[in-house]
Amino acid sequence: MKTNTQLQKIISILMPFILMIEFTGCYSTRIFSAYDINQSDYYLIHSKKSTYLSYNDTISDGILSGKLDFNTRNLTDPKYLHVYLQSDSSFIINNDRFTLPVNSIKEIKQRVRDQKKTRTLSTVLIVVASVGFIAAVTIVVVGLVQISKTPSPDPDKVCADLEEMGLCSDSQPD
Repeated sequence: MKTNTQLQKIISILMPFILMIEFTGCYSTRIFSAYDINQSDYYLIHSKKSTYLSYNDTISDGILSGKLDFNTRNLTDPKYLHVYLQSDSSFIINNDRFTLPVNSIKEIKQRVRDQKKTRTLSTVLIVVASVGFIAAVTIVVVGLVQISKTPSPDPDKVCADLEEMGLCSDSQPD
């Protein structure tokens, strides 16, 4: 029973560190200025009222234009560039096409895979899993050793004690 509480203590000590690493994830955010914008397959345009997915975008003469996809619900793909607008007034939508002056963009962000965090997270998880496995094997081995060291009861003494209670007899059934 004591090893179980020790194991719980170890887990409770390690859990906050594991959770901190897990929640930071393997992605980080890269921020662009509006003038560093370049061609992308997809932009997520965040206005004050809504978020729009655009594709087939072009930039010419300081104007970003392209097509809007109103059917797409997966807006979390890390390949998207997130474009945040200063105001909705400069964002013009005509059917499924839009135009937007580049100077009305407040900021541009992109989630990028962070190799260092990924490597760190993988290493920590491997180490914790290895330590946990070694601890479990050690507990099992120590338990087996304790069981093997426990002397087995003397059958004659057990039978004598049971005879006193009337539960054991020396005669064997034929």
